[in-house]
Amino acid sequence: VGTLCEKKGVRQLVQAMPQMIGAVPSACLLLVGRDSVDPQTGVSFVDQLHALIPVAIKDRVKFRGPMEHASLPELLARAEVLAYPSHMEAIGIALIEGLAMGKALVIGNTGPAKEVVEHGVSGLLCDPFSPGSIADAVIKLLKDSKLRLQMGEHARTRAVDLFSLEKIVQRNEAFYQ
Repeated sequence: VGTLCEKKGVRQLVQAMPQMIGAVPSACLLLVGRDSVDPQTGVSFVDQLHALIPVAIKDRVKFRGPMEHASLPELLARAEVLAYPSHMEAIGIALIEGLAMGKALVIGNTGPAKEVVEHGVSGLLCDPFSPGSIADAVIKLLKDSKLRLQMGEHARTRAVDLFSLEKIVQRNEAFYQ
């Protein structure tokens, strides 16, 4: 969810799909967000991604394009796993929304990732530059519904405890006092 560009780790996520489908034949990837243009080549990033997808799995990788923010909760609710393997990111709202939805997340282990997800408790951290690392984390969650649901519960608790408006206001007030 967001702009589809290199720094979001989308290329590696798409490259991970053959491994994911090999382990979980029903796996499907839905990418939501607007396209970007590669500044070096002037080529659409989505077109570059389409070229990476093996013909045999083209129907398993879907590009939704941009969508209204109000429509996202319904879409996210249907997902089994939310994957955000960003190479670099501030604490993105999409990550916090994923936690709040009670979903197990797979996120890149760079930047503030450890502030958002407690590895093995509310989600899994992966090497965002490694399609294999991304695939391993997603496969683990897709194959273990008990673990996935347990992480989702912890994710929801984490969202409320750390990122709810009330908690953020309390921390800001304490800081300024």
